[in-house]
Amino acid sequence: MIAVVSAKGGVGKTTVAAALSKLLKHKGRVVALDLDAQNALVSHFHLPRSTPGLNQAVLHGHGWSDACSPTEAGVQCIAFGPANAGDLRNFEALLSEQPDWLARQLADLRLGRDDVLVIDLPTGTSAWLNPVLAMADQVIALTQADAASYLVLDKLQAWLSLLPTQVCTYVVNKVDAQQPLSLDMSELLRQQLGSQWLAEIPVDLQLDQALAFEYEPFDQPTDSPACQALRAIAEHLTLAIEHSRKESAAQ
Repeated sequence: MIAVVSAKGGVGKTTVAAALSKLLKHKGRVVALDLDAQNALVSHFHLPRSTPGLNQAVLHGHGWSDACSPTEAGVQCIAFGPANAGDLRNFEALLSEQPDWLARQLADLRLGRDDVLVIDLPTGTSAWLNPVLAMADQVIALTQADAASYLVLDKLQAWLSLLPTQVCTYVVNKVDAQQPLSLDMSELLRQQLGSQWLAEIPVDLQLDQALAFEYEPFDQPTDSPACQALRAIAEHLTLAIEHSRKESAAQ
């Protein structure tokens, strides 16, 4: 299980979650799960925002496996689905009153040893955060090379402080090589994060264009700089998960 988190909106969390899902599909079955009520993940798989998701499954008393939608990218996507304020309060109550509720929903997906679940968490703190962090094999904490992201970095670090360094790593997104401030902020973040810094992703229109024109950015003849960075992050996650599985098997 890989969780993607961020402290503020607009840093590209959902874009990165979708990209990693697509890049990890060569490892076996990949399920991309949207726990963010903004319901944006489906758009990255060229599915309509009206696609029924986990919210509809819960409302009808079905398991989350019923909410899996196949995609052209070869990834199964579970949308959050259209939801209102009452639906969100219902999720908060379920997570609060039944500590094992999320684990039971995930068990319904029948994920095998070689399957990968990528979770797009809501921005900031939410009722989903701690239950997901308790189960995640890897956590990608996404921030951005700007002052606003730097000012909330301490909050993000506090939320993730109990996770081992080998489980939680940070990615700095949208680094603009043409802007001195962006480069300075990227370097400052790298110094502050130390060994938990994993990578930076440069500003790149390829991913935005792929979303707008509904094509797969990783299927192009040549990778853009951002796609190259994302491939490296996916490779890191692959190696980290394989190492974790070997350790578990040896115990």
